[in-house]
Amino acid sequence: MRLSRYLLVAPGLLGLAAYVAGLLYTLYLSMYYYSLFRAEAPRFVGLGNYLAVLGDPTFQKSVLVTAAFVASATVLEVALGVLFAYWIYISGRRWAVPLLTVPLLIPVVSYVVFWYFAVDFRRGVFANAAASLGLSMPNLLGDPGTALWAIVALDVLQLTPFVVLIVLAGMLGIPGEVLWAARIDGARRLPMAFKVVLPMSMTAILAALMLRLIDAFRIFAKVWLLTKGGPGDSTATLEVFLYTRGIYPLDIGTGAAVSILIAALVSVVAIPYVYLVLRTWRA
Repeated sequence: MRLSRYLLVAPGLLGLAAYVAGLLYTLYLSMYYYSLFRAEAPRFVGLGNYLAVLGDPTFQKSVLVTAAFVASATVLEVALGVLFAYWIYISGRRWAVPLLTVPLLIPVVSYVVFWYFAVDFRRGVFANAAASLGLSMPNLLGDPGTALWAIVALDVLQLTPFVVLIVLAGMLGIPGEVLWAARIDGARRLPMAFKVVLPMSMTAILAALMLRLIDAFRIFAKVWLLTKGGPGDSTATLEVFLYTRGIYPLDIGTGAAVSILIAALVSVVAIPYVYLVLRTWRA
């Protein structure tokens, strides 16, 4: 029996060990000036890479851009996901569940191509619809004030169904007797939502919020394919900064330092939240 327990947790422990080993090696590389474009041997610089990155105005701006994206995308996706999940749950339209898996199967590139031609201010879908009403379509991706929000809208379009599936699974786990008793007591749909359904599915809602919060920090493909971090640096997220300053120029030391800083920022947000979620689950 004991051996079987160890075998069950072994894959998770191996994955955790590989992650920790990779993190420690990245921390080691971040202490060196190490570029694959130069023939010189790696040179120890201590915290030099971190000081250079933290003092870079572009990095500081990328932190703000990432925070704005994470906050707006996560809140919108969870709010809309809970709303649609409750609608499906209360209306009994379970046929919508298989349809929710379709957006998750479509590659990100396909979403980006669709969105690019949808919001194109010259001949896109929205531009043609606006022209038929005698209106003009703004250049959403070319305006620093709207480019980030256009990417947020794409992320919400793609990943809200993921939240719906998680929250709906939590709602479907509510015992039918509880709802039956609430109806007997005369509870209508709105009071039932806030006093019965949502509180009893809070574990699933918090899990969806946690997953989207952590995953939103890794936004890269949509930004790079749509705007490459522009116009200017209005959509330059931390992942874009890592690519342009570390991965593309093969500056291993700088890239490692940026990776450690990103992991630290995510941990500052995620660890307290994970602790609160675990306390809620235990309660």
